Amino acid sequence: MEEKKTTKKTIKKKKLPVKKKSEKYNPQLNQTFGRPTQYKPEYCQLILDYFDIKPSTDGIPCDIPFMTRFVRKELKVDYSTFLDWVEKHPDFAQSVNTCEKIVKEILITNSLNGLYQTKDFKFIAMNLTDMTDKSEVKHSGEMSIGSSLEEARKRIKENE
Repeated sequence: MEEKKTTKKTIKKKKLPVKKKSEKYNPQLNQTFGRPTQYKPEYCQLILDYFDIKPSTDGIPCDIPFMTRFVRKELKVDYSTFLDWVEKHPDFAQSVNTCEKIVKEILITNSLNGLYQTKDFKFIAMNLTDMTDKSEVKHSGEMSIGSSLEEARKRIKENE
């Protein structure tokens, strides 16, 4: 039987260039890394046009424009990317804020015209807008810590 000799091939790794201290990331230069953004300033007007829907006047509720639908169909980006754009671009954030107010106006107008059931409107309004279900509770009477402690001590002594 013949013995086979196995030889190991060594692969030389290429050395990456070493950055000099002066080449480090400098946040004051506003350097960014990764893929370039797909954001365009035209998106501010695009979102306003998409949400420019008047409340219903003929007794049939109009379609409510949803932000998620706009992001998916018009911008064609992930919702997290959209949120990043809102955070990084003040003009875009202002347009988004205006659109949220438009949706709120449509909901309120349609509701006041009797186009929604009350419970349905309440659910939708609390989930799509900044509206909340607020109830006020009035309290009467007094409570002081000193009197409560004294009463508790008396009860303990009576039970002993």
